Amino acid sequence: MVRAAGRTTSLLAGPEGPLEVTITGSGLPATVFAHGIDGSIESTRPFGSGVKGTRAFMHFRGYGASFAPDRPLTYAALEADLRAVADHVGATQALGVSMGAGALCTLLAHDPLRFERLVFALPAVLDRPRTDRGLDGLELSTAVPLSDRATLAAVTAPALVIAQEQDPAHPVWVAEELAASLSDAQLEVLPPGGILLAHRGVMRELIGCFLSGEGRNA
Repeated sequence: MVRAAGRTTSLLAGPEGPLEVTITGSGLPATVFAHGIDGSIESTRPFGSGVKGTRAFMHFRGYGASFAPDRPLTYAALEADLRAVADHVGATQALGVSMGAGALCTLLAHDPLRFERLVFALPAVLDRPRTDRGLDGLELSTAVPLSDRATLAAVTAPALVIAQEQDPAHPVWVAEELAASLSDAQLEVLPPGGILLAHRGVMRELIGCFLSGEGRNA
C-alpha cells in the first residue's frame, strides 16, 4: 500500500488476480472510475476533480500494476474487474470512459439496479461491431459490450452521457444511441478539441454537479 498527498494506492484481490486501485477523498457517496483503452488511473483522475465523497480509480487487468492476463481482454472480464472494485468500496456511482463505459454497460446489462448515478464519457461501441475505421488498431475493436442495447431500458438510475464532436473513435451517434437506450439519460455533446484539454472546466462542472445531484444536471 502506498499513501501520498491524500490518496492511497493498493492492490485489491480481484476475480482472477490483483487489481491496482487508487482511492482519494472520503465519505459518501463512493464513486468508481473506469479508464479507457490506453488509459490509466492518472488519465482518469481529472474526471473526478469535481466529485465529492470517496473516489476509487482502478486499473483493469493488463494495465498499471494490475495482473497481466494470459488471454485477450473481453468485456466480460472487464465487467468482473469493475464489479470487484465497485463492491470493495461500496460504490453507488460509476463513471466509465470509452472502454470503461463499455464495461459499465456490460455490468448494467446483468445488474441494472447496481448504481444510483452513472456517467458514460465518450462511449465507443454498444451492441454491434463498428464498421468505420475509427477503432482501427485498438484492442477490443471487434468486440461489443452488449448483445442488445434494449436491456439498458431496465436501468433506472439517472445517467449522464458525454460525447465530443469530430472524435472518430467515439462518434456522437454512439452516445446518442446509448442515451436513447437508458430510461433517464442526459446527453451532453461538447465541441471538438479534447474533453480534458479544451473543456476541462466544463467537464468538472458537468460531472461534479451531476454526481452531487446539484444544479442543472441534477
